[in-house]
Formats: sequence, structure tokens, C-alpha cells
Amino acid sequence: DAINVHSLLCKIESILPDKHTAIISFPYRAKRALDLFCAGEKLHAMDPDTFEKLSELTVLESEFSGQYHLRITFKETLGEEMRGLFLESSDAMPRIKITNCRMGNNRGRGILVSSSNETLIEGNRIYSQSCGISISGASKFYMEGGAVNDVKIKNNIFDDCSFRKSAAINICPHSIEDTRKTFYHKNILVTGNTFRLRGENIINAALVSGLYANDNTYTNIENPDIKIPIALLKNCENTVCDGFTI
Repeated sequence: DAINVHSLLCKIESILPDKHTAIISFPYRAKRALDLFCAGEKLHAMDPDTFEKLSELTVLESEFSGQYHLRITFKETLGEEMRGLFLESSDAMPRIKITNCRMGNNRGRGILVSSSNETLIEGNRIYSQSCGISISGASKFYMEGGAVNDVKIKNNIFDDCSFRKSAAINICPHSIEDTRKTFYHKNILVTGNTFRLRGENIINAALVSGLYANDNTYTNIENPDIKIPIALLKNCENTVCDGFTI
């Protein structure tokens, strides 16, 4: 990927007798334990299947416990039912601004972003082999998280990207069943962009609440007779995609 911004999930493996200290693992073994957390930092505890946020924890102390584990003491009392939950820092989520860049001729994606803070992607030219923008998160394999809450994709040029049959903009969490009725990503605006593509699929989205696409232009560079692009939406709500076949 040209740009890849996401959180790193870890897992509560065990809770010590004091009920405030836990042993934390990094299940994806390519990532050894990193002492990521500072005193006072807020972490979300999340359901490992749905990735829903269940509670917020405050770090008092964090230290290594071997190569793949951390020993973290929290302000809050930990119940045994919290064993196995995923943890993600809420304080470390960045505001993202990617403007006036060129990215392409790469095997992977153009931009991957997953942050709950404001994200602006504007004025870029993207010509990657796979999708131009990926908003995914919720991966049990790579242990990457980050549900988005406010993303603006404005005035970019998607220039012959996604010719591996993927959508130009892919908004699908990895490890969540897309048949569920609760939503993961929220509030995504796609406006004023130019799409020059070989295929018709501009947007592929699942489990999104609040997806708005308008004032975009589309050219099919292989078949100019195709004038209307496609937005594939699965279990989304509050969506407006002007000028698309849905």
C-alpha cells in the first residue's frame, strides 16, 4: 500500500488476582510485543467477534512480559468475563490529512485509513493496481482495527486504479459477518472526485451508517458507452449515492 494507517489490536489473555492487572498478547506473530501504552492512556475493550466497544479502560502502568506479551495495570476493576477481549487505544487515534499527493504503479492499494478521528483525503491522484482507497479495519488475522467516524474523500482523481476487479473505494471491515444489523464505519462523504476506470464498480461498502456520494464524474476507459457507475452496498443505512446504480 502507498499509505497504511490503522490501529494495532491486542488481546486480554489472563487477569491476575488483583483484578486490575492483565497479561496482554499480540496474537499476530509477525508483531512482537510493543510497549505502546502510557500511563493515563484510554483503551477500548472490544468484543472479539463483533468488534463492538464494551468498556473503556485507563492504563496505570505497562511493562514487557516476555517477547510477545505486556503486563498492564488498569485503574478499573477487571472481571473474568473480560478475558479474550480485544484492546485498542482510543487516545492514539490520529487525525489524518492526505492532500495533493500522487501514488500508483504499486501492486497493492493506494490509501488505507482506519481512524475514529477526522480524516480528509483531498486533491490526490491515485493509480494503484488494487483499490484506490480502502477503509477496512476489524481484522482478526492482521489484528488491525479502527472504525471510522468522519471521512471526507474530495476532489481526487482515480486514474485507472482498481483494475484487479476491486472497487475504487472499498469500505468493508475484514472479520465481521456483513449480515449483522449493527454498523461499523460511519459518516463517509465521497464528493467532487473524478473516476477514470476500466470497470463500473466505484464503491463497495458493508456495515456503513451514513455514506454520501455526490457530484462525482465517471468515465469507463474501456467501454465509453457505460455512463453510470455502480455502488455495491450491503447492510448499510442512511446512504445517498447520486448518479450510481445501487
